[in-house]
Amino acid sequence: MSEAKQESRMKLSVDPATLIPKYRERVAQVIEEWAAKGDPVPASELYALTHKIRNLRGKDEVEASEPDGPQPGGLTPDDVVARRCVAKLLKEWRDKLARAKDLEAEAKRLRHEADREIDEIMPLVDRYSSAP
Repeated sequence: MSEAKQESRMKLSVDPATLIPKYRERVAQVIEEWAAKGDPVPASELYALTHKIRNLRGKDEVEASEPDGPQPGGLTPDDVVARRCVAKLLKEWRDKLARAKDLEAEAKRLRHEADREIDEIMPLVDRYSSAP
């Protein structure tokens, strides 16, 4: 897979303010697709994230929400809580994906360095293995 294609898969350019509770399932499905494609983040962690997203409005979030009624912008308290939760989760995972990208770059650098060292060592191995 080309680096550009892999890099575009890893970018997380979602504005959390545009996510509202009715899209939780859609977000969870996209993340499950990432897990199925084998992104650098372990699939088990991605599935755990989908579970969190699907259950954003658990009992504790609903109790912690502000008084009933629409907020400025026409949002209900549950929408506000869900947005905050999704924004927090996306930030955590954006950080994890950035870390995974850095680790992949380091692994690529180390592979390149190892290949270069093999190219330097193999002629010596060949010379000394053929010596009497």
